Amino acid sequence: MIADTNRDFTPAMYRKLLETLQEAGYAFMAFEEFCKNGAGKCVILRHDVDRKPENSLRLAEIEAGMGIRASYHFRVVGSSNNPDIIRKVAGLGHEIGYHYEDLALAAANKSAGGTVSIEGLAADAFDRFRSGLDYFRTFYPVRVISMHGSPTGPVDNRLVWKYFDYHESDVLCEPYFDLDFSGMLYMTDTGRRWDGDRVNIRDRPLPADSILPGEGFSGWKVRPCRGSLLSMTEEGIAFRENYKIHTTKDFLKLAESGKMPERIVINTHPQRWNDAFTPWFWELCAQSFKNQLKKLVIRFRGLKTIN
Repeated sequence: MIADTNRDFTPAMYRKLLETLQEAGYAFMAFEEFCKNGAGKCVILRHDVDRKPENSLRLAEIEAGMGIRASYHFRVVGSSNNPDIIRKVAGLGHEIGYHYEDLALAAANKSAGGTVSIEGLAADAFDRFRSGLDYFRTFYPVRVISMHGSPTGPVDNRLVWKYFDYHESDVLCEPYFDLDFSGMLYMTDTGRRWDGDRVNIRDRPLPADSILPGEGFSGWKVRPCRGSLLSMTEEGIAFRENYKIHTTKDFLKLAESGKMPERIVINTHPQRWNDAFTPWFWELCAQSFKNQLKKLVIRFRGLKTIN
């Protein structure tokens, strides 16, 4: 396979991004390490393995060959859950996280029986969560979780934490709740672009108290820390506006300029990163269609993400 850094969203371009960040003096660490002693100039690499886990293994091999440790978040469903690949990724020294969607799975299971409230689904969802967590802990001592959010899904999987506390299951970090992004740049390739906030429905920073007006997170078992992605401060939103990154080449230029912030979280979806032209092209077409679909969802549902 010929390395291609002309097309965006190829493993070769991803390697170039890592090389540029290394040359700029960034250290790489996983979430658990960052939560315990994260300081200085660092990057957390998070990979949401939604599907095509073989793509995740390719990126994991690139990182391991460069001496880089990343965080790979697997779903429990078959499109992501490949035990052989999970073992290989963990064996390369990477952190494994649980990319949970238990409330959505509980809702799908109950849909045939009529309408059920979120509160009525929460206990089933939390049982599923603990089962999924136990499963992934057979591969790695998982202490990091993250919400999987389908843009057209009827529920937000984070709602389960209104009724239950994941910390009681020895979970250290859920990035949407537990990390203060006031001075930390969060970049995600959702939408197959780095500035896709306008077409992101759930994976996006939100101002404090904008999600549940009048109620906020009072009464929740887990409340997002001030400055987290679910409770952004005005300073954090203004900080984020300083960085305009659309393509990975924009990312490279900013890193080379020395004007990147000291702490960065980069969230990728490895199914988007293909060297071979045919899957790369189909992913481009499919994501372009999804972006248009998400714009329609935003138009009719709005950007309120906890519902």
